[in-house]
Amino acid sequence: MACIKKFIASSRSPYVYLSDHFGVSATLCVSASDQRIPHKNSTRPLLKTSMSRGIVHEHSNPLLSMKMQFIPLLLTAWAAMYFNSLTLCVLGAVWFLLWCFVSRIHALSNERQFATVRSAVVEGKEAVTLNHPKEYKTLQGVKSLAELWQKTVQHHSMLRCLGQSKESGESEWLTYADVDAKVRELGSGLCALGVVPGDVIGVDCQANREAVILEIACIMYGFTTLTLVGRGNAFRTLIDEHNVKVVFAGRNNVASILTCRSRHLETVVNVHSFYDAEDDAVARDFGITLLLYDGICYNGRLRLVPPPLHVASETVFSLVVDTTTTNLGCSLNVVRMTHADVLRDICTLVATSVLPTSRKKHLVVHFTPFSMVFNRIFVLGLFAHGSSVATSEGASRRAFTVFRPTIMLAVPSLFATSETQLKRKNERYGSVYSWLFEKAFQLRSVLINVHRRDSPVLRLIFFHSTQRLLGGCVEKVVLCVSEESTSYRLEEHIAVCYAPCLREVFFIPSEGVFCVDGIPAPGVRVELEPFDEPSTKNTFGQLTIVRHSAKHTLPIAAKWNDQRTLRLMGPPGGILLPLKGEYVVAAELERIFAQSRYVNDIFLYARPSRPIIAIVSPNRDTVEFEWQQQHPMGVNNNGEAEGGAGSASLSWTELSRYASGLLLADFSCIAKLNGLQASNVPEYVHPHPHSFKDHGNFFTPYGKLRRDCVTRYFTSVIERFYSDTESTFSPTPCYTSSGNSSDIDCVGTLSHDPQFLLQVPAAIDIGGSFAKLLYVQPPGFFEIPDYMVHESSSLSERLGLRTFHFFADAPVLEEQPQCLRSSSVGTVRFAKVPSKRIPDFVAYLEKNKPHNFYAEAFRKSIRATGGGAFKYASIAKKRLHVSFEVMREMDSVVQGLTLLIRSAPWSIFTVDPTTGIHYPHKLQSPPGDTLSPFPCLLVNIGSGISIIKCLGPDGSHVRVGGSPIGGATFWGLVRTMTDVTSWEEVLEIMRLDGPGDNKNVDLLVGDIYGYNAHDLPAMLSVDTVASSFGKLGADRFYEAMAGGSLRRNSGDDNGDVISPLPSPTVSSPTSLWKGKTKPSAIDIVRSLLNMISANITQLAYLHSRVQNVENIFFAGGFVRDNPIIWSHISSTLQYWSKGESHAHFLKHDGYLGVLGSATMPTDSETASK
Repeated sequence: MACIKKFIASSRSPYVYLSDHFGVSATLCVSASDQRIPHKNSTRPLLKTSMSRGIVHEHSNPLLSMKMQFIPLLLTAWAAMYFNSLTLCVLGAVWFLLWCFVSRIHALSNERQFATVRSAVVEGKEAVTLNHPKEYKTLQGVKSLAELWQKTVQHHSMLRCLGQSKESGESEWLTYADVDAKVRELGSGLCALGVVPGDVIGVDCQANREAVILEIACIMYGFTTLTLVGRGNAFRTLIDEHNVKVVFAGRNNVASILTCRSRHLETVVNVHSFYDAEDDAVARDFGITLLLYDGICYNGRLRLVPPPLHVASETVFSLVVDTTTTNLGCSLNVVRMTHADVLRDICTLVATSVLPTSRKKHLVVHFTPFSMVFNRIFVLGLFAHGSSVATSEGASRRAFTVFRPTIMLAVPSLFATSETQLKRKNERYGSVYSWLFEKAFQLRSVLINVHRRDSPVLRLIFFHSTQRLLGGCVEKVVLCVSEESTSYRLEEHIAVCYAPCLREVFFIPSEGVFCVDGIPAPGVRVELEPFDEPSTKNTFGQLTIVRHSAKHTLPIAAKWNDQRTLRLMGPPGGILLPLKGEYVVAAELERIFAQSRYVNDIFLYARPSRPIIAIVSPNRDTVEFEWQQQHPMGVNNNGEAEGGAGSASLSWTELSRYASGLLLADFSCIAKLNGLQASNVPEYVHPHPHSFKDHGNFFTPYGKLRRDCVTRYFTSVIERFYSDTESTFSPTPCYTSSGNSSDIDCVGTLSHDPQFLLQVPAAIDIGGSFAKLLYVQPPGFFEIPDYMVHESSSLSERLGLRTFHFFADAPVLEEQPQCLRSSSVGTVRFAKVPSKRIPDFVAYLEKNKPHNFYAEAFRKSIRATGGGAFKYASIAKKRLHVSFEVMREMDSVVQGLTLLIRSAPWSIFTVDPTTGIHYPHKLQSPPGDTLSPFPCLLVNIGSGISIIKCLGPDGSHVRVGGSPIGGATFWGLVRTMTDVTSWEEVLEIMRLDGPGDNKNVDLLVGDIYGYNAHDLPAMLSVDTVASSFGKLGADRFYEAMAGGSLRRNSGDDNGDVISPLPSPTVSSPTSLWKGKTKPSAIDIVRSLLNMISANITQLAYLHSRVQNVENIFFAGGFVRDNPIIWSHISSTLQYWSKGESHAHFLKHDGYLGVLGSATMPTDSETASK
C-alpha cells in the first residue's frame, strides 16, 4: 500500500533551496522478509535523516497568491520603460551573478557534531555518548591487526591499495592482493634473516611504499617495529636498550644509523634499490651487514613462510617514543602500543567520522616519516575502509598534483607560513584585489563556520589557487595534535583556503586518540586538576584521562571553552601569568616574537605576577648590521677606531649588550602589530651565544622544546633577573665617626679564624688571562667597573672573617659593630679582572682612591704575585704611587693550599664523572684530629701547568714537573680553529649539560674495531677516545660527520607543500656532503677540553706514581668553575689508577696565589718563629 501527498514548506521557513518548498511525502507498507542479499564491498549505509518541518497545504504560503505573481511582471515592465538597454543588460548580468551565487550555495556535512557534550561530561562525571555511532564491516569481530588485514584483503582484493609516483611522473598502483603478496615475501625474507615473532625491528625512513609493506609484514608475522627518532645518541640508546639487531633505513639515513655507535646493531636494510659504495665501506669497518630491501624480498620469494596462525591482541604493534612524558626529562620514554590499542583508535576514528564512513572511496597522500605513529594508524584505517594510499617522501606539490587526494593528513606546522605567503601573493596583485580577497575570505568564513554552507563560486574565484596546491580535490583536512590545540586563526585559514571540512584529532602514543575536535573520545572521561592557585582562578587545569577505571594524569594544561569543547594549551610550565595580565600560552607568544629578524631561537618564562623573561639566541648577522648602521666608524677590540661600516666585528660581550636593547625595542613593535597587551611583552632579555639545537637536551626527538630542561639550564639567569638585590654598585655605605644607629640586634663580637691571619689588606695575583684580587672591603660607596667580577661565594663568609685594624680610623669603626654588622665593611672580598684591563683598573683606582681608607703603612706597597707583578709594577708606581712587593708565585700558591686544607677542608671536593655531583674529599691522612694529607701533589693549571709536591703543613714544597700545554693553549686553539670570540661563549660549553659533543670529531675505539666488537684489548672500550680530532684527519669519518650534521628533523615539515623544497636526489648523502660542511665550533671546543684535560691528568698520575703520592689536587684558572673539566679529570684519573686515586678540587682554586701572598708571613716573622 502506498500513500503519496504533495506538500509545500511552511511560510515560517526561510527560502533557501527549491527542495525546501516542494516535495513528496510517501508512506509505504512492505511485507517483512528475512531474505537479504549481501553486497560484497558494501559498507554501512548512510544514516537516515528525518524531516523536522511539518507538512502544510500549498495555499498556506501567501507568496503564491495571484496578487504576488503580478508583482515581478509589473517591476519588469517598469524597468523596461525607465532604463535603457545597456543599463538593463548590466542589471541582468548582476542579477544573473547573484542568482548563480545564491543558487549554488550548498550545505556541508556537519561531521564535528558527532556527540552532545553535557554538563556531566565537562565536570568529568561521564563520557560522551555518540549521536550516530558508525562501524566498518571489516572491523566487526577482529581481535588483531593481522585479522583486520586478512579481512580487508578478502573484501577489497581487486581495488587499488598502494601507489607511488614513478620517475616519469606517472602513478603506479598495487591492488590489495598485490600488496598482500609482497607482504608475505618480505615477511618470509625477514624470517630467513633470523627474525622471529616478538623481535624488535628499528625503522627510520620517510614515507614510501616499502615502509607501508614493512608495517603490514610486521603485523602479519608478529614482529614489533621501533620508531627511531632524534639524532645519533638517541638512536644508540633506543637500539641498545631494546636489543635491536635489524634496522630498516632510508637512503639519506643509512650513514647516520651506521655511525650511531650502537653495540647491538648487526644488519641495516636500505629500503631503496641501491646504496653508495662508501656506505658499504663504513658498514664493513663497523662490522655491520648492509643489505638491500629487494634482496630481502627476493630471499623470501624463494622460500615463502606462511604467517603465524594466530596473532594475539596483546602483541606489541610498535614501540614509540612518547611525545609528552619525554618533555619532562632528558631520558626517552618508550611506549608499547599493542594491536588492541591500534584497533581501538581505528574504531574511534570511524565512530567520530574522521575516517570516511560513506561508500565513496577516498585517497590520501602519505608523506610523513615512519615516526609519525598516528599517520600510520590512519593509513591502516583507510585500508579497512577500502580506500587507497599514495606514498611520497615529502609533501611536494608534484605528488599532490599527480594523485589528487581527497583527504589531507597533516600537522598544523605544515600550514604555519601559509597565511603570510598568501598575504604577500595578494599584495602583488594590488590593493583592490587584496581588499576583495579579504571580504571574500570573511564571507566564506561566515558561511562555513556559522551556517555550515559553502559557495563554489567564491571557491573558484578566490581560493582555487590555494586548493590546487593540494591537488584541487581535497574535501577534508585532518590535523593531528598532541599537546596544544590549533589556534582559531589557523583553523579558520585552513577551512576557508583549503578545505571546508577540518577535523582535529588529539593523539598521544601512551593514550591513543583521546579527543576529537575538542570532544573527548568515546569511553574517555576527562578531568581537569588545578596545579596551582592561579590555574584555579583561570579555570584551567592539568589534563587527567580516565578510561576503563584507569586514571592517567598528563603533563598538559587544558581548559573547557564556552562551546563545551576542550582546548589544550601545552605543558603546564608553558602557561604564563605575567604581571597585570591574564594567562597566555608561552608557545603562542614565542611564535609571534620569533618573527623578529634578530631572533634565531626564543624561550619565554614568567613566574606568576612577574614580568616575562626572554632567552634569545640572536641572529648575529642582523644584529651586527644594525650596530654597523649606527656606528659608521667601527671600534676594534683594542678600542681603536676603524673606518668603514663593515670593518668592525663585535665580540660576544659587545654584541649581547647591544642586542638586549635592540630586541626589547623590536618586541614592543611586534606586540603593537599583533595587538598584544603590555604585560605580554618581555621585560628582560638574556642573549644566549649558542643555538638551542646545539643543546642535546633542549628538544625532544620530535623537535618539541623541553620547557623544564630549558628552565633548569637558565635557572641562574632567571634568578638574577628576578633578584631585587642586584646592583651594579657596591652595597657598602660610607660611615663617618658619628655613625648611624641600627635597630638590628647583632652579636657584639666579630668572629674570625685565628689561623687565617691577613698580613696586608690587599693583594693581587696577575696571571696571563686574569688578575685575581683579595682586599678588605673599605667603608665607602664605589661604582664597580663592568669588567670586574666578584667571587659569588666569598671564603670569608664561611669563616666569618672580619677585621678593621687595616683602616685609618680602625678604633672608631671597631666601636660601631652594630651599624656595620649588616654591611660588608671589613670583610675579605675576592674578585678578578682581565689582565688586559689592568691599565683601566689602575685608572679606576686613581680616580676613586679606595685604598686611601687604609692606614698609612698599607698605602705605599701592595703584595703582588704572578707574571704580571713585574709587567705592571711601573704603571702602579707611576699613577698610584704604590710599589709592588713581589711574592714568589709557587710559595704563594702552596701557602694558599695549606691554608685551605687547615682552615676550610669543606671547600675540598670530588666529582662523580657521570652526574657531576660534588662529594666530600677522600684525602688520605695519618690518624689524628687534624687533617694532614701530606705529602700531596698540586697540579696548578693556569696559562701553563706546574706540578708541585707539597711536603708538609709548613708550606715546604718542590716543583717536580710541568707542561706548556695549559689554559692559554686551549684558548689559543679555540680562537684559531673556531669563530668563538669571548670567554662567555666557552663557559656555556664548559657546562656539563652544555652544548657540543666531542665524539663528533674524536676518533673512538669503536670507530676502529666496530661498536659491536668483543674481546677488546685491556682497558679499552668502544667509547674510549683513540685519537683527538681523529675524524677530521680521516676522510671517510670527516665525510660521515658532515653528513650527520645535516640530518633532518623527525617531523613532517621537511618538505612543505605550501613552499615545496627541492625533491631529494638519488645520490648518496656521503658523496653529496663531501667537503662542504665544517665541523661544529662547539664540538671542537669540547674535543679540545677533553684532549687537554686527558693529557694533564695522565701527566699528573705518572708524577704521583714516581713521587709515591696518593693525594692529588687540581687547581688554577683553567679548572676553576669548569664542571666539564672536573668530570674529564675525574674519569681519566679513575681510568688510569683503576679507581684507586681520586681527583680533588677546590671551591676557591683560582685564588690560591693571592690568598697565600696575603697571608704569607714576612721573612723576619718567619725567622723569629
